[in-house]
Amino acid sequence: MDGSDPRAYALPRRPFEAWEERKSVVEQDRTRRGLDLLTQISRTTPQADDDLAELRDVIRTAVALGVGQ
Repeated sequence: MDGSDPRAYALPRRPFEAWEERKSVVEQDRTRRGLDLLTQISRTTPQADDDLAELRDVIRTAVALGVGQ
């Protein structure tokens, strides 16, 4: 094959590319849902403000850094 051959530019797909992409999307979704749940829990328990202050800080930091994305 030389540079003018159109087959030179047809790169084959990796065999598990679609599966790896789907797995990555599922992991990202699971991480996002977990962070959403932790955020919801930390917002709906006003009686434990002192106990959850550190957890809220960790969650805010994780969200700000984009953990799981």
